[in-house]
Amino acid sequence: MEYDPTVDLIERLNSVRVKSDELERVLCESEKRHKQGEAGDENEGMLLTVTMFPRKPQKAQAVYFRLLALARLLEQEQPAGWSMPCRKDGAILTKRELISAAAVCPLVKVDADHVGFERESLLAKALELTEPEGTC
Repeated sequence: MEYDPTVDLIERLNSVRVKSDELERVLCESEKRHKQGEAGDENEGMLLTVTMFPRKPQKAQAVYFRLLALARLLEQEQPAGWSMPCRKDGAILTKRELISAAAVCPLVKVDADHVGFERESLLAKALELTEPEGTC
């Protein structure tokens, strides 16, 4: 059997506990920088995450990969009811429960080149985290 370094990466990423407020903090800072015209190239997200988690490289890596996986899923799948279509500035409005699910749902190898979320598992976790609405 051929060695696959992605398996080790996924195990390492999934072993780091990430909280939803950590993901939200990075997303809010990123949005703030975009509004201020400080948006950079495709490496901006990685650099932002590393600076927000100083001396915690494994945490920064886990947060970055989870946000990247969520962004990829939102761009490709556009799950109905969980997000709005992409805005002109590139932002995708997303329900908080989906971000919370991204903090705890395991990352998997989605294809030969990408680590991501299994769509149905992520959406099921988001639904589980959703507060029921009712009239009682």
